[in-house]
Amino acid sequence: MPCLRSLPICIGADRCVDTVLSSYYFPRMSSSRSIFPWNRGNAAQRSSPKQPSRPATRRAVSSAPRAVRLPPTMLKRVGLGLPGRSAPKPIPRCVPALVEPLARVAAIPTGETNLSCVPPPLPEQPACTDSAFVRGRRRARPAKIVLLVLFSFEADLLEIFLREVDGLVHKIVLVESTVGHQKLLPKPIVFDWLRSQPRFAGLTDRLERLVVPRTAYQERRRDDIWHAEVTAMDYARAHILEHAAPAKWNLTDDDLVINGNVDELLGRRALFELQRCELMRPVTSGALWMPLGTLTRAFKPDWAVAGQPFGFSLPTIYRLSALRTQRGHRLFRAPYKGQFVLGGIHLTNTPFVPLVVLKALSASEYHSSDAVARLRRLRTTADADAEQRRVERLQDHANWIGRTVPLHRLSSQHRKVLFTPWFLACNRARFPHTQQGREMAVLVAPYLAAIS
Repeated sequence: MPCLRSLPICIGADRCVDTVLSSYYFPRMSSSRSIFPWNRGNAAQRSSPKQPSRPATRRAVSSAPRAVRLPPTMLKRVGLGLPGRSAPKPIPRCVPALVEPLARVAAIPTGETNLSCVPPPLPEQPACTDSAFVRGRRRARPAKIVLLVLFSFEADLLEIFLREVDGLVHKIVLVESTVGHQKLLPKPIVFDWLRSQPRFAGLTDRLERLVVPRTAYQERRRDDIWHAEVTAMDYARAHILEHAAPAKWNLTDDDLVINGNVDELLGRRALFELQRCELMRPVTSGALWMPLGTLTRAFKPDWAVAGQPFGFSLPTIYRLSALRTQRGHRLFRAPYKGQFVLGGIHLTNTPFVPLVVLKALSASEYHSSDAVARLRRLRTTADADAEQRRVERLQDHANWIGRTVPLHRLSSQHRKVLFTPWFLACNRARFPHTQQGREMAVLVAPYLAAIS
């Protein structure tokens, strides 16, 4: 008996995957073990002495695929918890099987690329005026920059990222895991699907994909939600140090390693200055603008750099000499918060429903029960557009709303943190979820029950 009969997923008219999921994806669930009380047992079992018949008033479960919507009073009985509760609960065994089809949808590009756009020209000489640099002092030779990039499902963000850094970095170590960081559930290696797409042609010459196997992870510790992410960073740090030798990447102790996620992007000017300006400290950070989806607002993060309340203090920038002696993690709280490089963006909270669900199922700081709650609200394209607007308006994060400011209300000092990647600015139609009010229909049929 398949856990999920079928999962047709469509986004608009040009992103569509017709998926049929069988019980081989996850262990077979017999009908008598269904987590939904009204689905337990087939007709013969319901009439057997061991399982008395249901009252005549209860309608028999249809064998046709359908989306199941549980009443709130039933959520506790099936171990999901109520929406908004902080304690993570077990999720239905069928739900993790949504990861691969949703990831395939998120990997399909929309629209045509504007081929007339090119990166803006860089200055002939760096200014070296950001607080991370010794003011006005240029390096004797440009630094080689290695990017350590944690990646999961964000295909569109990866394209924007690679377009922005193209020609300015020595190596890109794209770190992808075979499991999600939240519950260590299996996930596909998405970059295997992306590398052959035309949109990535010519962008992966300096990219090395590093896959972190399941065996590298210990079981999730309840007292440390970040341990899986830390494990991936440790794995990547060891890889970089191993390849820094002259016979491989030929790095020196004065070269730079930048540790961040794929949605934490330093712009071309920032990378150009990091190549050519002398750092004040062996470890420093970026100062990223956080629009939280649509590019019309700025968010005040918890971990802001000094003097820029709208500048998120990531990614973390290491000299290779510092990476050898330190763990090399992304540092949220750091003693150097007064030294930073401007010109970057944190593209988190992308209001694109498949990515929102995938993040809830896999990201360290999220709860999979939130993904289940979202899936239950999706039954039509209208529901999907409403869900997308819900993400865009931060309706599930009421505490964030009071910390966002429309861009036109920022002071001239605070506006210095603003930055938009050139490829995103030139291809708004390719990424409609970054524009306020634009509909991006997502039709997902989440058959969460074991269908008899």
